[in-house]
Amino acid sequence: MPILALFRWQADPDALVAAYDREMEDAPAVTVDQPTRTLHVFARGADGAVVVDLWENEEDFRRMAGDPEFRANIEASGWPSEPEVEVFQVHATMP
Repeated sequence: MPILALFRWQADPDALVAAYDREMEDAPAVTVDQPTRTLHVFARGADGAVVVDLWENEEDFRRMAGDPEFRANIEASGWPSEPEVEVFQVHATMP
C-alpha cells in the first residue's frame, strides 16, 4: 500500500535549508536511488520546514530510514532539531 511520509521541523528555516543542502551534497545512493519513492519535496516555512515523500510501500521507506549510511549522512549534516515524523496510508493521488 502506498504511504506518505511527512517530516516536520520547528527551527530556524535558514539553518534547516543549510542542513538539507549539506545532506544532499554528499547523499549516499540509498538516499537518492529509491525507485519506489515517487515524490520528494523539501519546503521551508516561516518557522520551520517539511519534507513530503510519497512511497509505493512502507517497507522500502523503513528500509531506507534505517540504513546505516543514510543515518550517518543525516548525523553529519548537522540538522538543528529532530523532525516530527508522521506516516499516512495513501487513499488517492492526482497528477
